[in-house]
Amino acid sequence: MNNPQAAIAIDRGYARTVETFCKYANNLWIIMANGKTLKKDRDVYTKFLRGFIRGMKLHRDNRDKFARKGSKIKLKIVKASVNDLTFGLLPSEADYKWFDHMGKVLLEKRKAKRTVDLRKEGMDLSMVKEAMAAEGWKN
Repeated sequence: MNNPQAAIAIDRGYARTVETFCKYANNLWIIMANGKTLKKDRDVYTKFLRGFIRGMKLHRDNRDKFARKGSKIKLKIVKASVNDLTFGLLPSEADYKWFDHMGKVLLEKRKAKRTVDLRKEGMDLSMVKEAMAAEGWKN
């Protein structure tokens, strides 16, 4: 059991899983939207990220309070689930290698026309960096 927020969101229909070809992938979420939406609703995305960072701070600084917050599941189950969570907001080299691998798999399965090097193109990290700065979060 891991990431109870995601499991609850998926169960209630607020979110859906992204297809993965590796059951050990550790990418918990990625915000995907088109450029027009990102520009139009930038403040909404930034506020969401700031709220997420506040949750990460609570997890880091007070796991008991984090586990009790808004859950109707038994506390010991939530604690067991959240204690092994790790957070990183900016992609690591391991993440980029995973994205490269996924790009190759999608190309082989003809679900993509070309591979994209997300180190150089296609990933806008400005909103998450803005939210990190506003909340004083170091990755």
